Parts: sequence; C-alpha cells; structure tokens
Amino acid sequence: MMRLLVKPEPFLSEGRYIYFKGKGWTEPFREKVFRVVSHYTTKRDHYIGILPPSYKKELTFKETFEPLNEDTFYQIRVGLKPSTIRMYFAFPAGQLRGRLERSPYDVVNPEDTDLTFLGFFEWRDTPWHEPKFEIYSVKNHTPSLQFYADDYEKLVLHMLINMCKIEEVTGDEKSKVIIEKKYLPVYSAEVFPW
Repeated sequence: MMRLLVKPEPFLSEGRYIYFKGKGWTEPFREKVFRVVSHYTTKRDHYIGILPPSYKKELTFKETFEPLNEDTFYQIRVGLKPSTIRMYFAFPAGQLRGRLERSPYDVVNPEDTDLTFLGFFEWRDTPWHEPKFEIYSVKNHTPSLQFYADDYEKLVLHMLINMCKIEEVTGDEKSKVIIEKKYLPVYSAEVFPW
C-alpha cells in the first residue's frame, strides 16, 4: 500500500523480506512472505500536465506503475515540487476514504493503518529532492493518487522506483521471519530487514 517515511531509509535489497499482510493485498500475495532476490533502482520524472484550480486529476497505477509479473514488486517513492498541490492516496483505485470511523459501533483505534489514507500529502511532506511518500505495487494491485490544486499548477512527479524480483518463502523460514517480527512499520504490507 503506502507509508510516509519519517527519515530517509535504504530501499529493499537482496535478502530482505516482504510480508504481504492484511486486507489491502490481493491473492496470490495476501498473508505470504517473499524474499527479494534481486533489485534495480531508477529515477523517473512523470509529467501529468497542468492542473487547474478545484480540478481533480487521478493517476491510476495500473496504467503506468503496476508490474506485469507476479514475481515483481515495485517500491516507489514520490516527490512533489513546491506548489499548492495536495495529493491523496486511494485504494482500491478511485476510492478515497472520507470518514474517520466506519460505523457508530466502531471504536477508533489509532493503530488502524487505514487512518493513514484519510489525509492529504503536500510538497513539505514529500519534497522533490527527497521523496518520502512510498507506494508498494504488485500485479493486479492498483492504488491511485488524486491531485487537487488551489491555482494553476504544473504537475510533475519525481519518482524513485526500486524494482524487485521476489520469490515466495515457505515453511520454517517463513515461520522464523513472522515470529521474530524484525520489520519496518508499513501499511498493509510489512517489510522485514533481515
């Protein structure tokens, strides 16, 4: 899904683990552990266009940044230039979460990772020169970003993309990774630094 980095962190590399945990992941990934076999990092500036005031522009990852194979995992960091642009994360694609609570019977849980999707992100949160907004993408998993601006703004995203080849881990190795819980806090997927 996504997370906002508090401080710069290295990208995933060989030997690190990804735990696809939670309702946010689709089959064949849900509740499975994968090991990074190899990776390659690249930079890309993605020009979207001029964003008029009070106009919504949506970027669906299925169109541009969704892997074609099930053994590929993208770790994408997005940076924004100084502007009035506000960026919202939507999952599934096109569905923003607008309510603070799901029903009158819910108890608000501050550890509920879905609460992360309520707010917007701006250039101060994830600057162009040091992107901190991180998205995870796998085949048939299509989040989207929605953008709004207060004035006419040129919308260009600076992206650092870590493309990882992954393989599933099973048996004792999977159990050890899950039991030791040596992982970074991410949303709907947990990454284990070994």
